[in-house]
Amino acid sequence: MKKISSLVIIMLVSLLASAQDKIVKTTLSDLEQSVNNGDIDQSLTFFNHDKANLNKEQKRYLTNLAKRDSLEYSLNVHTILHSENNKAATAIVLETAQYWKYGRTKTDIGFKTYNLKQINNQWVIDAVEERVYLKGKHHHIEAEFSPKEGTMKAMAAVDLEIVEDGEKTILFWLNRGLKIDKIEDAKGNAISFKRKDLAVIIPWKRELKKGESLSLTINYSGYFYNEFKELGYGLVNISEEGVFGSWGTDWYPKLNGTLSKAKALLQYTVPSELTVASVGRFEGKIEHNGKSTYTYKVTTPMDYTFNANQFVHYSNEIDGIQVNVYLLNGSLEKAEMYADRAKEMIEYLIQIYGVFPCDSYGISEVPMEKVLGLGGSGGQGLNYYPTHTLRDDTFEFPLIAHEVGHIWWGGLVNCDIHSGKLLEEGMAQVNALLCYRHFYGENSMWDFINNGSSMFSKSAKFYFRQFNSNNDFPIGVYDEERSHDYAVISYLKPHFIMAMLMETVGYPTFIKGIKRIIAEYSANKRLNIEAIREVMEEESHQDLGYFFDQWFYKAGAPEFALQYKATKTENGRYLVEGRVNQLREVFKVNAEIVLSNDLNTITKKLDIEESTTSFSFLIDFEPKLVQFDPHHKILRWSDKVNHLNLLSEGLKAYYSGNKQQGLDKLNSYIQHYPYDPTGHVLIGEIYVNEKKYDLARKHLQFAIDEYETRGTMSYSTPLAYAILGNLNEIEGKLNEANRCFTKVLSMVNIEGSHSMAQQYFSKINK
Repeated sequence: MKKISSLVIIMLVSLLASAQDKIVKTTLSDLEQSVNNGDIDQSLTFFNHDKANLNKEQKRYLTNLAKRDSLEYSLNVHTILHSENNKAATAIVLETAQYWKYGRTKTDIGFKTYNLKQINNQWVIDAVEERVYLKGKHHHIEAEFSPKEGTMKAMAAVDLEIVEDGEKTILFWLNRGLKIDKIEDAKGNAISFKRKDLAVIIPWKRELKKGESLSLTINYSGYFYNEFKELGYGLVNISEEGVFGSWGTDWYPKLNGTLSKAKALLQYTVPSELTVASVGRFEGKIEHNGKSTYTYKVTTPMDYTFNANQFVHYSNEIDGIQVNVYLLNGSLEKAEMYADRAKEMIEYLIQIYGVFPCDSYGISEVPMEKVLGLGGSGGQGLNYYPTHTLRDDTFEFPLIAHEVGHIWWGGLVNCDIHSGKLLEEGMAQVNALLCYRHFYGENSMWDFINNGSSMFSKSAKFYFRQFNSNNDFPIGVYDEERSHDYAVISYLKPHFIMAMLMETVGYPTFIKGIKRIIAEYSANKRLNIEAIREVMEEESHQDLGYFFDQWFYKAGAPEFALQYKATKTENGRYLVEGRVNQLREVFKVNAEIVLSNDLNTITKKLDIEESTTSFSFLIDFEPKLVQFDPHHKILRWSDKVNHLNLLSEGLKAYYSGNKQQGLDKLNSYIQHYPYDPTGHVLIGEIYVNEKKYDLARKHLQFAIDEYETRGTMSYSTPLAYAILGNLNEIEGKLNEANRCFTKVLSMVNIEGSHSMAQQYFSKINK
C-alpha cells in the first residue's frame, strides 16, 4: 500500500511538473510573440509588477530591441528546473535576436536564466539574468596569412570548461568573412554546426554538465570582414599594407560570454619580411620557405590581438612584464622614448589597480589607410595607433593613457551590454585623468578634463560644443535610436562625472572603490552604472543616489550665477555675504567659493541644492575677487562655454542646406571665441566651398600664424594647412600648395589631412 501511495505521489509530482513546464514554455512563447509584434506593453505583462527595477530594466531592453529593423526574436527553452513546492521554476533559455543593420544581418545570441513564480494563480517572470556557462581554458591557434591574396587559414584547438548545468548548445563568435571548414571533437569526429552571420552555433548531443571539460578543433579560412566600417574605423586587415586583428573583431573562434579569456599558444605564419607583434610573451621564430612562424605564449588568460608588418621594434621590461613598441614610421630612438614613457605609466597604473592582467604591453602602428578614421584602439595588451598619429618628438600622453586604460576597462572588466561603450570609454578616460593627476598635478588634471589637450579634444569643451538643451539626453539610459550620439558622448561626459564623484567621496576612497570594482568585476560579472554606485556608497558610507540620478539619469548640466558684497566689521574683519542662483534645472553640488586679493586666497565650500543658496563668510582680509568654482570642478554652463554650440549648430545648418543660417552661426561663434583656431579653420573650409577665397585665406591663415609665429600647435593646425593647400591649388599657386601639403605630411594625421595631401601629390605626379 505504501509502495502504491509513493508511486501515486511520484506520478502526481511528474504530472504537475509537466503541466508547469507547459505553462513556463507558453509564458515565454507569448513573450517572444509580443516582442516580435513590437507590443512592449503586452510584453511587460509577463513580468512581476511588484518589482519596479525589473520592469524598468526590461522596458528599456525590450523597447530598444523592438526598434531594430526586421527583428526576429526567439526564446528557446533548454531546461526547466522546479522548486520543491512547485510554486517557482527556473528556465534556461537561449535568446536570439536577429535583425538588419547597415544592410546585413546581425545576430545577438546568448543564454539567460528566467526565474518564474506563481502569484495569485498566475505565472510571472520574477528575474532575468545573463547566463555564463562556458569558460575558456586553453587555445592553441596556428594561423597562416597570405597578404597578397588577402586571405588566411587557421586551426584552433579549444579547451573549454562547463561552469553551469543545463545548456544543450555551445556558442562561439567568428568574423563573418571567415568560413568554417570543419569542427571536430577530441576523438576527431566531425561535429555539426550552424552559422548566423558572426555566431557559430553548435548543438550538443546531450545536456552539458557542470565541471566537465570539452575539446574542439576548428579549422577555418577566408578573409577579414571589417564589421565597423559604417562607424568610420577598422580593426582587421589582411593585405600587403599590413596584417592585423583585434580581439574584438573575432578573427579567431571566440567564446560567447564573459569567460572567453584563456591561456594560449599562438603561432602566426607570415612572409619572412614581416614581424609579428602579439599579446603574450614572445617564445621564438622559425624560418622556412620564405616564411616565418612566430610563437607567443599567453600565461595570463586574455583575448588575443596581433599585428604583423615591417616594424622598428624596441622593448624594455618592468617586473617581468615586457613593454614593446612596434613602429612603421619612426626611428629606434622614437620607439625607445615611447617604451620608456609607457613603462613609467604602467608602473603607476599597477599601483592604482593592484593588478596588470597581461603578459606584456605593446604599442603598435597600423597603416592609416586601412583603419579609416581610427584614432587609437585599446586592447588586452596590444594597442593600435594609425601611422602619423604618434608624434616623433612628443609622447602622446592623453591618447596613450586612454588606450592603455582599456587593458582594465573593457579588457579585464566586462561592462553592461547596453552601457558598455559608455563605461568602457568613460573609465578609460578616467584612467587618463588619473595619469594627469599623478604625473602633472591636480590643476593640470582639471584643465585636461575641461579643455582636453592640443591634440586630444575629448573634453567638457567638446561636450558643450556638441550637446545643449535641444539635443542632450540622460547618458544612463541607452536608446537604440541615438546610438551614434551615445558613442560620441561616451568620450565626453562620463569621465567628468567620475571626477566629480572623486571630489565627492575623496581621492583615497575613490581609489579604494576603483580597486574593488577591478577585483569584483574581473570574472563573469558585468559592470554597470548601478554597480559603481553601490561600491562607492559602501566605501564612502554616503548616500549617492542624488549624484547618480542627476548626472546619469538626467540630461544636461547646471548653470550658476554668483552675487556678493563685502562689509568691514567693527573688529577689522570682512563679512562676505551673497547668493548663488541656478539659472537652469536645479542640481545638488558642493561648490568651491574662492575669495582672494593680491596677498591672500581662501577657499570655502558651499552646499547648493536649491534654486537660490545664500552664503555668509567671515574672513581676515578684504576680497578683491570672489569666484564660483574657478577650476571648473563642476560640469556646468558658463560664459566660457555658453556659445560653443554655435559651431556644431552652424555646421549642421550649413550642410543641411541652410547655408546662410549656418554661416551666421559660425561667424557668431568667431565673435565669441576670436582666438579659437578650430572655428577659423572650419569656417575657412566653408568659404573655400563658397568660393569666397579671400575670406577663406584670412581664417585659415589665422590658425597657421598661431602655429608659425607663436608655436601654438592645436588639433586643427594640420587641417588648416591641408585646406589652405587645396585653396592654393584652386588658385594655381602650386608652389604654395606643395609647401602646405609637405607640411601636412610632416605633422600628425588629423581629420584625414594626410589623405588630402596624398591625393594632391598623387594627382601632381600623374
